[in-house]
Formats: sequence, structure tokens, C-alpha cells
Amino acid sequence: MIDTVEILKRAASVKGIIAGLSAEKKNEALKKMAEALVSDKDKILKENEKDIERSRGVISEVMIDRLRLTPERIDAMAKGILDVAALPDPVGRVIASHTHQNGMVIEKTAAPMGVVAIIYESRPNVTSDAAALALKSSNVCVLRGGKEAYNSAYAIVEAMRKGLLAAGLPREAVSLVEDTTRESARVLMEAVGLVDLLIPRGGAGLIRACVENARVPCIQTGTGICHIFVDASADFDKALSIIENAKTSRPSVCNAEEVLLVHKDIADKFLPEIKRALVDRRIENGKIPVELRLDSTAAKMIDGTPATDEDFDTEFLDYILAVGVVSDVDGAIEHISRHSTGHSEAIITESQENADKFTKSVDSAALYVNASTRFTDGGEFGLGCEMGISTQKLHARGPMGISELTTYKYIVHGNGQVDRRIENGKIPVELRLDSTAAKMIDGTPATDEDFDTEFLDYILAVGVVSDVDGAIEHISRHSTGHSEAIITESQENADKFTKSVDSAALYVNASTRFTDGGEFGLGCEMGISTQKLHARGPMGISELTTYKYIVHGNGQVR
Repeated sequence: MIDTVEILKRAASVKGIIAGLSAEKKNEALKKMAEALVSDKDKILKENEKDIERSRGVISEVMIDRLRLTPERIDAMAKGILDVAALPDPVGRVIASHTHQNGMVIEKTAAPMGVVAIIYESRPNVTSDAAALALKSSNVCVLRGGKEAYNSAYAIVEAMRKGLLAAGLPREAVSLVEDTTRESARVLMEAVGLVDLLIPRGGAGLIRACVENARVPCIQTGTGICHIFVDASADFDKALSIIENAKTSRPSVCNAEEVLLVHKDIADKFLPEIKRALVDRRIENGKIPVELRLDSTAAKMIDGTPATDEDFDTEFLDYILAVGVVSDVDGAIEHISRHSTGHSEAIITESQENADKFTKSVDSAALYVNASTRFTDGGEFGLGCEMGISTQKLHARGPMGISELTTYKYIVHGNGQVDRRIENGKIPVELRLDSTAAKMIDGTPATDEDFDTEFLDYILAVGVVSDVDGAIEHISRHSTGHSEAIITESQENADKFTKSVDSAALYVNASTRFTDGGEFGLGCEMGISTQKLHARGPMGISELTTYKYIVHGNGQVR
């Protein structure tokens, strides 16, 4: 078994290669990965059957369904990879541009994260989705699946690696962690310098462990206590169809409904209809009935199981639905604010006023008006497949596609511009010289610490490198990710520098002193971020916002 740290080191060793790939090369590799999945279908299904047999009696039948692969599901996985290949390249696009009054052109440019690690549980399709999204966004992918799906994941990764090699790319671009114990998860959480982004995708325990213990940047995903509120003006047929779809189509997924809230003015008429749809008719048709866990008001109107306080804070992932009666749309909003995990919520209403109030006031990633929460999915949202569904507000929110796997950096094109806002002083600069520089000029011999020190004084560490690649390598070892500059008349070297150096602001023939919100056209600034998630470089008003998806429907179900 290969040590997890060694797997990460191998992955990190190729991230420069993957970051530099053209869109055409990435798409070629994705197509070959999809072809390899289909070619290895029988082998993958055989390994999947091993996982299923080993898991029987250990996990529920509902969770077995998440684990199971079929020929059709593998075809869908391959199609998902091809769908990602067809998307526009997210890397290198100019997100925003500002021309400084001194002539500098400042471009906010999308860039890859680097090494993206994903911890997930028993869904084998996540393996191919994550790999495809990572490669398309010029990232290296390290996958750590659950022990229940290890054989399936291994077969899928081996197939995709065949595709990578066929395209002339290193197999380390997609790696699977071999250790499925908690130790490997801990290693990923603490792999500072090796993991640029960690995405946990699974149950509440996994998400909580990553959020509480990760020392690397982490995006909180997954847990979905999804609510549907049936307003007084709701169309009953529309509401019944949406609720049945959201609860019973696939109860084991995170966008399934877990809580139903009903307006008090229609509860005595609507709740009996819900019981007939979710319980009585399903029994008549030989289907699994939904267990209704009722608050004290709902329990006076229909039969069911008395709800506990915990029921409204539980992601059941099963044929169980907590049901409550609320006074009005404000009561629904207040209930959701106390119990939601920030995933997906819906209102069924014919009142535009209440729809607008609901979508403006509820603070979740995806909000639906007259449609099922089951649509919260990368493919349904036009993102191709997805890396997961983020329930946090920083960087990514809702389904995460290729754009959410990128960061950005400011690339500043100049022609010798310097910042003369502060009059030059007369204090001489102390030059701390490496051994090569010391042979050419007088100064103070530099120590190793000098190249890792922010002096904030009239001191400058000076080194001699072999070429632009040497400069890039030196910066990668010593930079804090703030601002770097290249002075050159070579466009080739300028392009290599700005593409390869992983810092917030990169200058071509201009001073680093311009890294400032005002200079970048942002007004004043909140600060300068040197991380990659959400905000990078000077932070203005846009960096103080998040987003949510608002979906307007007319009874649509999935």
C-alpha cells in the first residue's frame, strides 16, 4: 500500500504540468477517459458487485442503491465526462479588467487551485465526476473514497488513468488514496503545502470532522435538511406532485426533502391529501410508505408518528418526513432559519409577494418557487457534473462545477510604472546577498531565513537564478502568495511567469506597490487576501458578497 503522503507528493509534482495544459489537450484527455470507462465497463461492474456483497447487512438498502453501478449508470458517468469536456475552459478567462490612469492594465484572471483532494463515501460516480471537473479546471485530483466503494473506485480510477496515458498525460493527475481508514482522512486534512483545497462529500459526521480539524482550505458540503413550505395559496395538485417527487424519487440523496411545512389555514385539508399520497397509495401500490413524523398541530389532523425536536434537525436519507404546521410565510422562514443546513428549500405558492419574501429572506444555497428540491444538481444547473454541493457562503455555494474549482489572480501589464505616492527616503537599503550575488557586489551575506522574511524595513534579500524557471521555482518555495513581478521584454517569459507563479497579484514590468484596492479600481479595500478561496488580492465590495440560486418553476419534478 502506498503511503498517503507519498501519493500527495506525486500528485503535487505534476500540478505544474496540468496547470499549463491547453483547453484542447484537456478535452482530448477527458474524451479518452470517457472511452476508457465504457471499455472497462464489465471490469468496473464486477468490482462493484464485490462492494455490494460486502456491504449487505452493513448499510441500508437505500444506501446500497447509492453504491450500486449498472451499465446505464456507467454510461451516464462517461457522458458526464464528455459534458464537462464540452464546457468552456474556465482557466485563463479574464473575470474583470481595469485600466489604471498610468496605463497599466490590471486583469483579474481565473487560475487553477492546484491539488484538490476529495473525501467521499459510497457513491462510485463521484470518482469520475470529481476527476473530470478537476482536470477540466487544470487541477490535480486526489480521491479518498469510503471502504464500501473502494473496489469500484479503484477500477474507475484505473480506467481513467488509461485515458490519461493515452492522451500523453501523467497518471498522477488522478490518484486514489489506498488507505480507507480515518488516518488517511486526517493526513489529507493536515497536508499543508500539499493540498490546496479539500472537499468533503458525505454525511454530517464527515463534514463536521473536516470543518473542525482541517488545516488546509476546506469547502463545507453535503448535509441537506431540505424544506418545502406549502403556502395558503398553493395549488394542491402541484404541491402534492412536488412533495412526492422530492421525498420519494431518491430519498438517499442530499437534495431530497426532509421537512414539510404547511400553512395553518390549509393544513386540515392538505395534510390528509399528503397522507393519502405518501402513505396510503404507496402501500396500495406495493411501494415503501413514508413515515410521517408529526408536530403536535399536524398530529391532530392525520395519523403518524409524534415528532421529537431532533426530527426537525435530522437528515433522514430514508422514507421519513418531518411535518410541521406554521402560521404563515414568516413562520416558515423562521422555522427554516433555525433548522436548515443551508442546502435547498422550496415554497409552493401562487402569491408572488410571498415567493419574493421567501427567496429574499431564506439563507440557503438553492431556493425554489413551485419546483422540487431534487433539481439541486450540477447537471441540472448546467454545470456538467458536480464536485459536490456547498452549503457554506465563502467561495462556492450550491452545486460546484469547474468554475468553483478555480481561484483567480491579478495579472498587471505595465511598462515601467512605479508608485511615487511616497517621497523616496534617504536611508540606504541593506542588501542581503546569496553566495552568487556576493561575488559581484558588496553587501551582507544572506541567511536561509532572509528569503522567508517580511522585513518591512530598508532591507532587501538578493539572489541570482539561472532563468525564468529558476525564478518561478524560488518563488514557489518562498512566497507568501501576495505579489510578484517580472521585468522582461520577452513575452514568452512574461506569459510563463504569470501562468506558473501562484500568487494573488503578478506584475509584468511594473512595481508591486500597486497591489491596493484603490489602485485596482475597487475603491478602498477591506484588506489583501493571500488565500485562494473566495477572495484573493485586494478585497472590495464584491468580495463581501456571496450568492444563492433562485429557481422559478411551475410544478416541475425530477
